[in-house]
Amino acid sequence: IIFGSSDASDQPGYGPTLAVYSKLENPSPHDSPAWHRTILDKGGIAVEAIAVGDLSGDGVPDIVAVGRSTHNVKLFIANKK
Repeated sequence: IIFGSSDASDQPGYGPTLAVYSKLENPSPHDSPAWHRTILDKGGIAVEAIAVGDLSGDGVPDIVAVGRSTHNVKLFIANKK
């Protein structure tokens, strides 16, 4: 899940951010899902819109984030693993 926020937050590490949430493997199918949060951008863009696609042609999705109040566009090129 790719999540962008433009709102301020009282919690450290939240607020205007762009983050990727990856589901972790659960030891038991009865456990609630667990997630790992990777912050791509903290405070540099107040995300209004996100688009995902393979812009570099390497077979890995890249991310474009647009900020309305920050008046910027950021491109995040994923590293091929």
